[in-house]
Amino acid sequence: MSQPRTCLSLETLEVRENLSPLFTETFNTTAPPALPSGWSSWASDGTTTFTSATGQGADGSAGLVSSAGSRTSSMTWYPSTFDADTGAEVSLKVDSLVPMYVFARGTNLESGDRSYLAAVVTRGLKVQLLEVNGASTRVLGTVSSPTSSYFSGQWVRVSLVPEGSSVKVQVVRQDTGQYLAANGTWQAAQTSVISTTTAITGGGKIGVGRNGLYYGAVQLDDFSGFSTAPSVTETFDTTPVGSAPTTWNTWASDSTGGFKTTLTRALSPDNGFASNGLSNTTARAWSNTDLPAGVDVSAAIYLDSLIPAQIFARGTNVQGSTPTYYAITLTRGLEAKLVKVVNGTETVLASVKSSAYLSGQWVRARLTVEGNQLKVQLYRPDTRQWLTPNGTWSDSPDFAVTLSDSSITGGGKAGVGRKAAVSGTLTVDDFDAKPIGAASGPQVDVTRVNGTGNVTGEVTFRATVTGDFNRIEFRLNNVVRAISATGPADWTFDSTTVVNGTYTLVVRVFDQAGNVAEEDFTFTVSNPNMDPLPDPVIPKHYDYIRLAMLAYSGTPVGDSFEQYLLKNSIDLVIPNPSYLNTINSASPNTPQLIYSNVSNLYQGLLTDWLQYADRTGASRELAFYHVTKATAFQGTSPSSQPVTWFWGVYQSNGTATPTDVTSAARGGRSSNVQFGAAGTSTSVGFVEKFREMNITLARGASSGWSGTWEYATAVDANGNPTAWKTLALNKDGTNGLTASGQITFDPPSDWVASSMTPGGARLFSVRFRVTSGTAANGAELLTVFGRDYVNANGGQTGTIPAFDYSADANHDGYLSDAEYANRQAGMDARFVYESRLFYPYYGQMRYVTNPSSAAVRHWAADYHQRLLAGYPNADGIFMDNATGKLPFPGVSVLEPTGTFSEDSGALMNSVSRAIGPKWVLANTAGGATTADPIVANSGGAFEEFLIRPMSANWSEVGDAVALINRRLGTTGNPYLVIDSSPEGGSRFDSRTQVATLAYYYLVGDPDRTFLMFYGGDSPSTSWSGHWTPVVNVDVGAPVGTMKTFATGKDPANTDLTYRVLSREYENALVLYKPLSYAQGKGEGTTADNTATTHQLNGTYRIVNSNGTLGQYVTSVTLRNGEGAILVKA
Repeated sequence: MSQPRTCLSLETLEVRENLSPLFTETFNTTAPPALPSGWSSWASDGTTTFTSATGQGADGSAGLVSSAGSRTSSMTWYPSTFDADTGAEVSLKVDSLVPMYVFARGTNLESGDRSYLAAVVTRGLKVQLLEVNGASTRVLGTVSSPTSSYFSGQWVRVSLVPEGSSVKVQVVRQDTGQYLAANGTWQAAQTSVISTTTAITGGGKIGVGRNGLYYGAVQLDDFSGFSTAPSVTETFDTTPVGSAPTTWNTWASDSTGGFKTTLTRALSPDNGFASNGLSNTTARAWSNTDLPAGVDVSAAIYLDSLIPAQIFARGTNVQGSTPTYYAITLTRGLEAKLVKVVNGTETVLASVKSSAYLSGQWVRARLTVEGNQLKVQLYRPDTRQWLTPNGTWSDSPDFAVTLSDSSITGGGKAGVGRKAAVSGTLTVDDFDAKPIGAASGPQVDVTRVNGTGNVTGEVTFRATVTGDFNRIEFRLNNVVRAISATGPADWTFDSTTVVNGTYTLVVRVFDQAGNVAEEDFTFTVSNPNMDPLPDPVIPKHYDYIRLAMLAYSGTPVGDSFEQYLLKNSIDLVIPNPSYLNTINSASPNTPQLIYSNVSNLYQGLLTDWLQYADRTGASRELAFYHVTKATAFQGTSPSSQPVTWFWGVYQSNGTATPTDVTSAARGGRSSNVQFGAAGTSTSVGFVEKFREMNITLARGASSGWSGTWEYATAVDANGNPTAWKTLALNKDGTNGLTASGQITFDPPSDWVASSMTPGGARLFSVRFRVTSGTAANGAELLTVFGRDYVNANGGQTGTIPAFDYSADANHDGYLSDAEYANRQAGMDARFVYESRLFYPYYGQMRYVTNPSSAAVRHWAADYHQRLLAGYPNADGIFMDNATGKLPFPGVSVLEPTGTFSEDSGALMNSVSRAIGPKWVLANTAGGATTADPIVANSGGAFEEFLIRPMSANWSEVGDAVALINRRLGTTGNPYLVIDSSPEGGSRFDSRTQVATLAYYYLVGDPDRTFLMFYGGDSPSTSWSGHWTPVVNVDVGAPVGTMKTFATGKDPANTDLTYRVLSREYENALVLYKPLSYAQGKGEGTTADNTATTHQLNGTYRIVNSNGTLGQYVTSVTLRNGEGAILVKA
């Protein structure tokens, strides 16, 4: 199910010992009595024998305790599977005869066929090395301390060190630092107590265990894994200038171009490693260390020329002109090639170019080779960015090249090189090579949380990480689907969004230095065929056309004209909810769709999501995008509000319903807020936890008046606060509300959101409760504001700060003063929520909705069910701003955006299925192809301003036709509302009205499309400006599709071509002449001098603008932007 772990590293280079640490589990962050996340355990009697415990560690911190009976054998182990050259060590308090051990190379641990190597220690001291194969146990070595050196009651560090077929055990006293020797005595010099060989040579699990012999409890702590495989780290800084490291070899095709250390240029002080050669110079330098086939090689390269620099791995015969190896080749620009060289012949396997020209910069290049998998990673230290496969630079780690090749299979040398091309100096620095699996950094284990076997419906995967990290990626089909900066991280995948088949989930974990761990999880999707969304049933008033109208606040739907149209003409209405009953009374069969918009979260929609998340246990942050660096914004809208505004300020005397003084506390009223006499409470609430109040007093409190700040800790079923605690302040700049000033505090962990008024939004509130004094002596509040974390200063522009997850030591989503002091430069958010991305140009506190989470989709479904339940006369939802187009291209966010369109479609599907048989009409205007998944999961689409008869040229008409056909061709046969715009004319002008209807008749479908006259242009006005009596003329059914009726030179501008477009109907011929056009020349006007006359090949009657039939004609004259409906004589 999982593949060998690839761990890439961009770490601070330093000299390391042979044993390379992989991780350490201190048990300090595990909540007792649980085991660390992802750990597994087994016991012979099925009992729980290993638990974490407070105060049981080596230094009095948390530790691991094993407690069991004398007949119980048990084990517990780390989640990941490691290669054979991986050892384990643990701190053990030796105060009993219970045979405790640390093990490695463990396989089949939960079966009777388990296999592992174990270093067993009991008090005394006695050490054994065991080789366990199923029911067979072989003692590879035993050492016991003499009676004179009896040892008990102290902590020791026990290390099991396997390397190939060799294995060693090392025991170190933690009180004196002495080593246990093979004779059982202690000495200062480093040594192993047992050294031997083993027949167990494969990789496996590492962990700790106990054998059944004695009962009792044993304390353990600080479990670690380490690699024993050979590795190379070379900074070149201790090598004399003008030479190569003593453990390296060099070769060059001439006498001058060999690699040597230099002071001229280096990434890390003081030395670089350079080759100064001619255009025909080829040179290589490599470590003498033989590395295995699975290897991770990296170096820094200074790119300032077209000299091809190389980093190579699996090198053989490298001292000569016929080498064999894999390599990254880099030149300035940047261009990177992944090549294989076999006996001197080079083949380019893949290449990638930077979209931004790069020269005169260091780039850290990394090549990993694992089996037949090759990966290239390129990193810019100056911008801390990674090259992506499409050549752009990303703030998030990525691989520039990933491919398979089996040409070179064995281990070999690793090093650097230059190819013959141009003369000059090539400089590299900070070389690092290590076996796959020996890289430092985090490790990850991937599990399926719910269900077994084939996947149907939703499935949740969990990534459990050990070690420091700052990013977890879930990738499916090589597309990042979810990202988390905290762990363990869950991703819920809706398998109904893909076709049945086998898929591989790849989870990558990165740390701050750029180290990368990766694990795969393969699963099979097998969903039964889903029922299609039901088609809405929409009655028609006319056989030949459907009509829709908007009726926002201000539309007089009760007036006679609107009532007449409702009863006789209009087939679909999108009204203000207050009009539902009026419209239903006039035309009970006409569907009514009420407005909604989940493209961004704001005001009541925001608090609804937050309360849903709290109620269901979902993370509040799932619904948002979070910037990864300081991001400028601008804009405002009627529904935006400053981040400094508190959402609720209320006063209560404990007996009556609290008084809402929110507006006054923002300075929005002429009267100030009196804090009142003893017994009065004034609460201040925000939608999230906060830490700062900036208080301006109209009057400070005088002697004898005082109170205390408190926070809500419990609520009843309705959200009303039932318990309060004293709030500990970090700073009180008001000195007990005697003066204006700032109050700060750390948000308590037991602070809960509560409703200060019946049915109100749940806010995180603090209150000032007056404990003594009269109102006359009390403070008088002018304003209170929160932290201006975007530095808008009351304006419409500012900067959204990024949150430094690595500084958040306790992972609570908030940086205390101590944590804040350790944040990265430029990452100034105190809370995670402060890094949420605002919707472009909408202003503060209007956040872009992230549709990728299953929890967000479930909320959207639940919200719209509740919304429609409150409006029983509504037949569905008009979902505005449903384009499927990412609204913030180019902005760096933590979350993936590559599937925004598909995720938006999945959200729409959730809503549609939840509210059925009611349905969704999605406003897809501007979405084009990105809206396809939304249309496929809706009852209909709405294209706002699509037809513009007075301003569209004939090329744009073609674009509109293509979009209409695309929408109507979507799976599920959705309806389409085609909105029009009077741009270039007037909605009261008969020419505009007839041209609009004619244009629509050219492109519409009498059953599946609706015409809306100028809805988006004037949604809150009388329908008299959205109507023409020409609609009443029965044109019959369309006979064919739109055609070009005539074409020629525009008489007003002969550089332009006009086209008259036509469509035959059973009872009429429809003509429309858009603006003339020529590519590169522009478009024409609607002036009278654009008129052209055309023979009709028959006799027709022109339909007048009042709906009457005009004279008989055999020709017609049309200007640009003019239409005609001609009834057959």
